[in-house]
Amino acid sequence: MNTSRVLGSRISGILGNSRCFKIIRKSSTKSPRDSELVEPPLSKEIGRPRRILSTLTPNLLRTEDFLDLAGKRRLRVSFPNSKKGSAGFQFHYERLTVHTPNRTFTPFPDDARGFLYFAPHPALPPHLAIYGASFRFRCTPDRLPSSFDAGYDLRLHGLPWQTLLLQPAITGSPILREQLLREEHITTQTLAAIRARIGTRTRIAPALMLFRLNQLFPVHFSRSLTLDVFGLDRVHHLALGHIFANHIGTSISYPFEGSALARFERSDTNPNVLHLRIAETLEPVSVFGGSTAGPPRRSRGPPPKFGVRVPDTGYWDIVRPCAGELLHIRRVIPSLSELSPNSLGSTEPWEINLQSMGENGKALRALVALG
Repeated sequence: MNTSRVLGSRISGILGNSRCFKIIRKSSTKSPRDSELVEPPLSKEIGRPRRILSTLTPNLLRTEDFLDLAGKRRLRVSFPNSKKGSAGFQFHYERLTVHTPNRTFTPFPDDARGFLYFAPHPALPPHLAIYGASFRFRCTPDRLPSSFDAGYDLRLHGLPWQTLLLQPAITGSPILREQLLREEHITTQTLAAIRARIGTRTRIAPALMLFRLNQLFPVHFSRSLTLDVFGLDRVHHLALGHIFANHIGTSISYPFEGSALARFERSDTNPNVLHLRIAETLEPVSVFGGSTAGPPRRSRGPPPKFGVRVPDTGYWDIVRPCAGELLHIRRVIPSLSELSPNSLGSTEPWEINLQSMGENGKALRALVALG
């Protein structure tokens, strides 16, 4: 039997299941065993291919930890001391809200070349920073760890791309938890505290998990808004409903589309009230569908108040959002014969009261307590 042919067949089989490293042959006349890996090999375990990284600590990174994720839809990682046969932990850039077969995730962008690393939340006090810690990706000008400080964090919708520690703390895969414990980033007490707060939840949206009052988060002007608050006792659900919609009786419509980064701010005149500031526009604000009339109004029963202040008339329109400004609403005085406005009142900032009853009130008070 031709040994070179057998080896070539085996190597081709291995490479056929992997897309995370390239082969450069020193010479076309040499056998496959002379091939040289330009990136560390994938695990030889049976199952989905994964990259074996040496560390998640920035100052311990090696050249072989460099990752080229441009155009890839997912990254599955493992570590030298990971349990044999484990599947690894999967990272992806963004999960699509509507997907087709084999297209569940958005590909990583072209600048996604650098190092995966772990770090505490940079803006939280020490006693809270580890709970907001995350895995981020540092884009670097070359594959040398010494270029880490010269790089920048990969972005997604105007914010750093990240997977919060909360996710691997509650997921079934132990790969990342074990590595963080080995590198002494976390303790078993930290994991226990996280699990106690998270409860039975299985998926975390990093950009929509709030750890402080003035934290930026993405909003879409043609969608409802739901957030989470990592409180001192547990994670609270903050359902703000259709705050970017016009409300006419029992019908709502979204007059604008686009997206932005927003944050909560306390009122200058009432300490029990929060406003919403549109900090930065991501996608330009435009009239929904290019029509000045907006989408058809549709009945959905009484608009949920969720602690949101609704004018006494029960009818209000949203004012076109503007970067740098507070979100405003406009009172609408309906006619007596039909559910359509015949008179517009003055505009005022959208607001929500900290003394609201139910889960929203608890979430808001927990958010303010975080500072």
